[in-house]
Amino acid sequence: MRPSKKEHYLNIAREVAQRSTCFRRKFGAIIVKDDVIVATGYVGAPRKTQDCFERGECLRDKMGTPHGQRYELCRSVHAEQNCVSENSLTILPTGEIEKIKKVHSPLLALNTANFKIQSSKGERFEEDKKEIIKITTIGNHEIEVSPDHLMFVADKSKILKTKKAKDLTSDDLLPFAAKILVKGNSQLLPEISFNTYRLTKKGREIFQKYLREIGWQKLADECGFSIIVIARLRKGKGIEKKNKEKILRFYPRLASFFEGLNFHKIKIPRKTSPDFCQIAGYFLGDGSLSKNFVALYDESRETLRVYQNLAKKVFHTKNNIRKASDRDEWILYLCSYRLWSLFLKLNFGKRESRQIPSIFYKVDNTSLAGFLRGYFDAEGTVGERAVHLSSQRKELLEIVRLLLLRFGIFSSIYRIKRKKEQKNFKFQGYKNNPYFSLEITGSDLDDFIRKIGFSHPQKLKKIKNLALQRKNQKKYSFSKLYFKQWFRGNFPTRYFPLLRDYRTEVISKDSAKKILRRFERFGYNQKNLFRLKNLVENLVFLKIKKIKKIRKQTRMIDYFVPKYNSFLVNGFIVHNCIINAARTGVSLLTGDMYIWGEDGKGNRINTSPCFICKKMIINAGLNRVICSTKNGGMKTFNIQDWVKDWQEKDILDDKDQYGND
Repeated sequence: MRPSKKEHYLNIAREVAQRSTCFRRKFGAIIVKDDVIVATGYVGAPRKTQDCFERGECLRDKMGTPHGQRYELCRSVHAEQNCVSENSLTILPTGEIEKIKKVHSPLLALNTANFKIQSSKGERFEEDKKEIIKITTIGNHEIEVSPDHLMFVADKSKILKTKKAKDLTSDDLLPFAAKILVKGNSQLLPEISFNTYRLTKKGREIFQKYLREIGWQKLADECGFSIIVIARLRKGKGIEKKNKEKILRFYPRLASFFEGLNFHKIKIPRKTSPDFCQIAGYFLGDGSLSKNFVALYDESRETLRVYQNLAKKVFHTKNNIRKASDRDEWILYLCSYRLWSLFLKLNFGKRESRQIPSIFYKVDNTSLAGFLRGYFDAEGTVGERAVHLSSQRKELLEIVRLLLLRFGIFSSIYRIKRKKEQKNFKFQGYKNNPYFSLEITGSDLDDFIRKIGFSHPQKLKKIKNLALQRKNQKKYSFSKLYFKQWFRGNFPTRYFPLLRDYRTEVISKDSAKKILRRFERFGYNQKNLFRLKNLVENLVFLKIKKIKKIRKQTRMIDYFVPKYNSFLVNGFIVHNCIINAARTGVSLLTGDMYIWGEDGKGNRINTSPCFICKKMIINAGLNRVICSTKNGGMKTFNIQDWVKDWQEKDILDDKDQYGND
């Protein structure tokens, strides 16, 4: 009897399963589109790694691991082909900025239905690659991906389409996040202990009893300090923290009767505030720690007076500004052991390896603006065409660039070689090293002035003059067809000369905003106008400047994001991973998958895709999955049923985690 098509393809999947290298299960799968087999696969270890047959054992059997548990022990892993470099940076819904190798879920992704960047769960994958592609766009934004990774690119009619990284050209425009909405909130600061303690009145009474029982000399010998310490305790005077701890080792009951002595009446805040964050930002750029004091440096005494007043307000310190004896600058001293301990615990790092403490990633936007204002006061300059922020460490500037996106401020980073006169710089270790400059230009200067600004009076005056003289921002652009295709036939083109200009197919962000304002005046379709506004507000498109292939062994990370099929890396919107068989280059959309399964003894078993495979099947765009069953039949799964079920769950999760509908 002639088998049906389904039986025919399941029989082929059974033959494919014989190639499996798993002792426990044999699975074979084929993907069929238009009656053509476009991909096959079976259970096995990743390419160029030892499978269980070659190793001669199953690690899960050896450890007695039950079926369905501890899949990380299995050699037959889900090996994905589309990945990004593990050292790429991503910003999370909480505001934290992490290397992607440390991130699991949730992530930020682009909702293409309304062009908003929203939170979504993601399934993580890892794989080692021997070749990667480094993509650099205008503005020196960089991303490292595997050659087969799907990248979003601007499309004239669909707005976004996908393209493999190895097929990208210099004509392509990559979508980049222009604004990332993170609410943030006040963060608890490290708790700081006192350096000097004394006994309360009740504590001194208890201590007197101890003295009468044991005697002064014996107590001093047991604790390991001099009799003077005992005399100070009896009189209610302060002793050092180390001597307090020695006493408590022998008399722990006294712990609740010690109180800290605050000689300078210093106030250590419990939570972050905009003023505290501004001082911390300045310290990141031009601050240092010495024994029991914090020092802030600047060539301008007026700038340090601003921070002197801020310190009085936040810490209640009596601080002073002095002229440095060995260089032409002023120093603001904040003298306090507890204040010194606070900045030490925040962990800014040493001067040559400064970093932004993670606590400041999660603060509210007002506090973050204060932090960035302080950092720009210390390290920022205003040039002839841009605001510059310089640093020896590129990674630090990359984090600042992502933080600026919370205010919708776009910036670029450039590598600067030192001039001959700069090589005689005082710190000889830097004389031959280049440094990096973050630059803010064009219309982003207006946002910088309004949302962050400078405390330095001269810098503030310069940037306001620069903003008045600025030219159109040309680093990012939008296709004219995004606007043309939605208003054609509705409005007279004479009101939109920018769209009629035949010399270029793209327009700047400033021009896009002008066109949107005219759309509103003409009563344009509100639904399309809403999407177009979100597109212009939340995305920019960057032209590719350089594509470089690099041969090196690299650990790569990828995610499956079922609801949005995208995630953010280094600010870029990239496509998530797709099913392994898609590496053939054949489209799997509307195709069917056939799966055959049997146990290690050759007996048929019920088969169905696991949780991870279900997500990849949805993303690959397959139509149905036909699986063999234990009793010799078959079971058909409709992929849209899975999609509907997960979308309902993910929408609820997003509301809880990120506050988005």
